[in-house]
This record gives sequence, C-alpha cells and structure tokens, in this order.
Amino acid sequence: MSTRSRRLVILGTLAAALVVAVGAQVLADTIDVPGDYNTLREALQEADSGDVIEISRTSLRESLSVRNVRNVTVRSEREGRSVTITGRYDSKPVIELINCRDVVFQDIAVQSGSVGVQLTGSQEVTFLRCAMQKNFGTGVVGTDTSTSGATLFTLDECTIEQNLGWGVERVGDPNRIQDSKIEILNTTIRDNALGGFRIHAAVATAASSTFARNDGYGIFVDGQAEVTFNDSGAATQVTDNALGGILVQDASLTLRGAASVRGNRGPGIRAEGAQLTLDGTTVSGHTEPGVLYVSSQGSILRSFIQENAGVGLRLDAASTVTVSGTTVARQGGNGIEVLNGSTATVNEGSLLTENGASGLLADATAATVAASCDSTPTRRRMKRSTPSRTQTAVSPAP
Repeated sequence: MSTRSRRLVILGTLAAALVVAVGAQVLADTIDVPGDYNTLREALQEADSGDVIEISRTSLRESLSVRNVRNVTVRSEREGRSVTITGRYDSKPVIELINCRDVVFQDIAVQSGSVGVQLTGSQEVTFLRCAMQKNFGTGVVGTDTSTSGATLFTLDECTIEQNLGWGVERVGDPNRIQDSKIEILNTTIRDNALGGFRIHAAVATAASSTFARNDGYGIFVDGQAEVTFNDSGAATQVTDNALGGILVQDASLTLRGAASVRGNRGPGIRAEGAQLTLDGTTVSGHTEPGVLYVSSQGSILRSFIQENAGVGLRLDAASTVTVSGTTVARQGGNGIEVLNGSTATVNEGSLLTENGASGLLADATAATVAASCDSTPTRRRMKRSTPSRTQTAVSPAP
C-alpha cells in the first residue's frame, strides 16, 4: 500500500471514530418528568444509554417496575433538594429494577411501598443523597438470581429510616458470594423495625456510616457473608439498637478505623461460628457482654472495651482470640472471661484494669497473658507487674 493510501485509511478511521463519538453525545439527552413523560416509569423505559432524567416536580406518586435499563441517571432538577416518590400501591415496591445496569439515583426520596427499592440481578446501581423511608417492608433490598452476573449497588450519603422491615437488606447467591456486593458510605440507617442492615451470602464494604435506634440489631451478618469497615474519615457508629449492636453468624466481619459500638441494649458485638476482627474499635456501655465470641475466632487490636455493665470480653464454646494493644477497663464485672474450652492470648501492650471483678477469669481453659493485668476486683485492687510472654495469669472460677 502506498503512503498516500495509508494516510487515507488512517484519516477515514479517525473520521469514523469522530462521527461515532459526536453521535453518542448528540443522542444523549435530558428528559423532563412530567414535561416529556408523565411518569418516571415511562421515562426510564424510553431512555437511551447516557440519558439524564430530571424530575421537575417536588413529588410523584407511582409504583414502577422496569427491566434492562442501561446507563441512565435519575435526579431532582434542583440539586440538593429531593423529590419524594410515594408508592401508589402498598403491596408493591415503589421502584423495582430488574437486570438493570449503570443506573444512578440522585436526590430522590422513596416512601410508602411494600419495599422502597427492590433490585433484582442489577449491576452498578448507585444512590446518592437518597432516602428510603416509611415503607411497609425493607427500605432497599438487593437480591441476585442464578443467572445474574457480578452485581453491586452503592449507598452514598443516604438516609434509610422508619421502615417496617430492615433498613437495608443484601441477599446474594450462596454459590457465588463474591459476585454479590454492596457499598455503604457516609449513610445513616436508623429507626427500622427489623433492624438496620442485614447481609446474607454477599460481600459488603462500608465506611463512616451510622446504624442507630433500630428495633433489632444494628448490623446482622450471616450466610458466609464478608463485611469490612474501613473508616478513613468520620467514624462508623453502631448505637442504641434494641437487640444489640452487631450479630455475626457463620460469616466474617472486620471493623477497621475508629468505629464505635456503644449503648446498645443487648451485647455490643456477638459472633457465633464466625470470624471477627476488631482494629481500633471502641465497645462500651452495654448491659450484656461488650464483645462475645461463641464457637468463633478472631483478633482484637488497638481497641478499647470499656464501661460495660457486665463482662467486657467473653470467649465461650471453644473460641480462640488474640488480644493485642487493647485496653479492657472499668467493666461492672470481669474484664475478660475465657470459658468452655476457649483460648485467649493477651499480648504485651494490652491493659486489663479497673474492672469490677477479675481482670481475667478462666474456667479450666487456656489463657496466656503478656500484658499489664489487674486481676483483682476494684474494691481491693492490686496492680501487677507485666508477666513474661509465657506466663499464664488465671483467676479461678468461683
């Protein structure tokens, strides 16, 4: 091929690419509801990839279900001021998305449905500054089907409150747990009847969020789910939930950062057949154990377990836990209890002090302490020197 011919081919290719790019920009459109379409359902059904749907009213009343929507943004015409969508039928979700992808909702409030938002087999769905409130079931629920690919939905700066089910529920496929994901960022989940956030057979990452005043647990993790909190900004708060702060059953939970679990009316954190890791966490103000491991394992690093009315940390039913750089102080009862075949290792840098009963109570189980440990009750406290790494410090069970 001659040089001139090659130049013509290259120019032709570039020109074709430019036409495609310009065409895509021309095809993308802003759709007004109710100006262009009377309902949001109609707008979503007719939207092309890249379109933006702006709602110019302050409120809509409808219950909608759509399939196969791709790359569409739904937002209030007035940024920062939400549009309220009230369900037309209390037996149906307000918004149901089936097999949708790359959909963004921004400044939208959803209420009065059987569910606020139902996501089935949908991928890359994001809610920014949205509210799911006062629904007759769960605020937002994501489920997968056997034919779903990798699915993810994100809550960012959202408020999920006053729903009669869970605030947020994520249910994945037990055979493909890693494909079912959720992100919860800078979000408040409060005052929900069944509990704050439930995740089953899925993967969650979360940060800087609040789970408060729910009538069940603030967070419930089960079905081999994997949940990780990584707080780099504001600390996650799990507080004043009726059944307890966090329940982990046959699953995995990691709290990193400066998370605070405080003032819940059951245990602070309960792990059953689970892997539980706390790093930089404060657990305080509970009437039941601050942290309870049952047939579980894990580690507690650089954390504070303090001012719980009963036991600070209890290991039961052959649990194994390592405690490092952690303060266990000012409980009403024992600082740490190691029971029924459990094993606790308390490394140097940890402090067990000012607890109402013993710093460490072990019931014929393995408890190794290489830390500053006050093992006597507050009323007759004696400060002990730091034992060696291999020394066992045990107060016999009464």
